[in-house]
Amino acid sequence: MKAFWLLVGLSAYSSFGWAVTYGELLPNVMAKLPETQQLSDYQALSNANRQAADSWIPGEVELNLKHENDGLTGDQGFRSWEGGATFPIWWPGQSGHQSAIGDGYQQQTQAGQAQLALMASKQLRQVVWQAKKAAMRLKFGRKNLQQTQALVDLVQQKVDAGESPKFDLLLAQKSLYDAEKRLTQLQADYDVALQHYQFWTQQTELPSPLAETLVASAPELDSHPDVQSLAARQKTEQARLDLVEASRHSNPNLYLAAKNERDDQTADNNILIAEIRIPIGSNPMAPTRIAEQRQQLSQSQMALARVKQQLEMDQFQARQSLQAAQKNETLAAEQNALAEEAMRLAQTAYQEGETSIQNLLQMKQQYFEDKLNFKLARLNRLEAIANLNQALGVRLK
Repeated sequence: MKAFWLLVGLSAYSSFGWAVTYGELLPNVMAKLPETQQLSDYQALSNANRQAADSWIPGEVELNLKHENDGLTGDQGFRSWEGGATFPIWWPGQSGHQSAIGDGYQQQTQAGQAQLALMASKQLRQVVWQAKKAAMRLKFGRKNLQQTQALVDLVQQKVDAGESPKFDLLLAQKSLYDAEKRLTQLQADYDVALQHYQFWTQQTELPSPLAETLVASAPELDSHPDVQSLAARQKTEQARLDLVEASRHSNPNLYLAAKNERDDQTADNNILIAEIRIPIGSNPMAPTRIAEQRQQLSQSQMALARVKQQLEMDQFQARQSLQAAQKNETLAAEQNALAEEAMRLAQTAYQEGETSIQNLLQMKQQYFEDKLNFKLARLNRLEAIANLNQALGVRLK
């Protein structure tokens, strides 16, 4: 049973090879994000608005057919046929505003790609460091089991030699049972972390190099993908407002037609007709539409302001977390050095009969906790660097 757990722990920990990079894993994570569909939607909106702006008419064409005769009012042989088309025409500036909406959606598409990469980077960073720390805990759980087994063997020898009471052996065996139970839980935690990592990356290997380098200079807040995405949205809403305001009046209509008239006394008469119809006054629904669009613009402006405030807070918190992680790593290193010396002295004292098995077991537990905390403190510092890069808007590459 003990050998089985040693093999399981070792094989689980070593399943993380060092062959892939963050850049190779990122596309798999991006493909899993639901926001991917939004990019194609933005692109479709951009294309549709630009095509509409390039059209020389802003609406549908109506076909008009008309026939007149005097068959019921004298029957003098009068006949008239008229065929034409009515179509709306742009007010000055309308097509430009329509094109600006398309440009806004195009910017949202481009900014959305950077934002999606940053979202994927955040998810990848989370699952990588969860898996790495779970693997580290599993490794130390395996080592703890191995050392506890060695201690049980030592106590067994001392009991057989009459140097220690059987009660010491019972305590050591109980400690071994606790170590096996602990390893079972660590294995389960590791399996969950590995499953999450596999779900997002389709891989079992952690990226190499694992540690990130802190960006040399903090990027400007306005260059953050979240800010650029909302700024593009604000531009789109502004263009929409400009279009709505330019559409206070219904669009003029142009009517082009050809007409043929004839009767029994005269020859056929062919006529070309050009007619323009200009609405008088404004659409009574225009103020409502303008107010609604102003509300949409205000919402985008407030969202942009909130994101900037949140990013400043996140960046400050990430810097503080990194400073705390650096201090904790220094303290953990000092504690680890003390734990190694204390464990050496405790082992010597027990072998010479100068301390009890209880003290040795307590010292062993504290020793492994300090060793694990030292390793985790280093990982926490590296994770804090990754989190600060994330807060600054630095995507994985």
